[in-house]
Amino acid sequence: MRVWLLVYLRGYGMANLDHSIPLNGKSVFYIASTSKQFTALSIAWLAARGRLSLTDDIRRYIPELPADWAGVVTVGHLVHHTSGIPDFFTRMPHAGRRLEDTTSDEEILALLARQTQLNFQPGDQFQYSNSGYFLLGLIVSRVSGRTLREFAEETLFTPLGMADTRFHDDRTAVVPRRATGYVPRAGGFGVFATLFDRVGDGGLLTTIEDLVKWDRNFYDGVVGGEAMTSLAVTPGRLNDGTRLDYAFGLFVREHRGLRTVSHGGIYNGFRAELLRFPTRKLSV
Repeated sequence: MRVWLLVYLRGYGMANLDHSIPLNGKSVFYIASTSKQFTALSIAWLAARGRLSLTDDIRRYIPELPADWAGVVTVGHLVHHTSGIPDFFTRMPHAGRRLEDTTSDEEILALLARQTQLNFQPGDQFQYSNSGYFLLGLIVSRVSGRTLREFAEETLFTPLGMADTRFHDDRTAVVPRRATGYVPRAGGFGVFATLFDRVGDGGLLTTIEDLVKWDRNFYDGVVGGEAMTSLAVTPGRLNDGTRLDYAFGLFVREHRGLRTVSHGGIYNGFRAELLRFPTRKLSV
């Protein structure tokens, strides 16, 4: 029987400066783009059960997108950042919107639908795009009939006992033990004030202890089984056959001769990273 050990867990600094609450192992963090692997595994879960295919045209699920884009954008293109769809974060300022503003799924979808062309032919290049993962979250919702938050909670988090993990799609929701994001300013720190609560490309709240449970599933396959966890670390390829270092919301690379599986995230006053060394069964 495999025995898992949590070798080191420690909080440094403060979770909330208003109330002088220190960080600890149960503090709930916003992990920004590190969330992408959870969206990707939701897609993989649906694909493994025949609910969708990675080769499906995304307009099958999101008909609001332009039919005259050059080339077919597939679900797989979104997963591997090879769709050519512009990143909505870079387009919002051009539409007179701030990232800190309240923004609905419908508004972001309408923004993407107004893009008259792709950045490149789908599959020709790798270009990291939050739009792709926002759209993947929308596809999960439309295929399953549930929000991404509800779907991930039922299929991923609850079976693994990740009680403190959720896609935070409601900025008014109360979240016990949630850490506050801060930004440096003269004389100290200020609260990172944002009303943005879209999910898919980011938006996950979780704890170190819950991420340990998620990490164990990478080896045990309690959720999804070996086939799904294997798919999760299978890098995509470009049209010319070039192998990418990006799999399902995860970068697959090397560090000092050791294979690594990782993803980081920066937003909302937070920096997050989940780094795995599979051959050493070590994660940070």
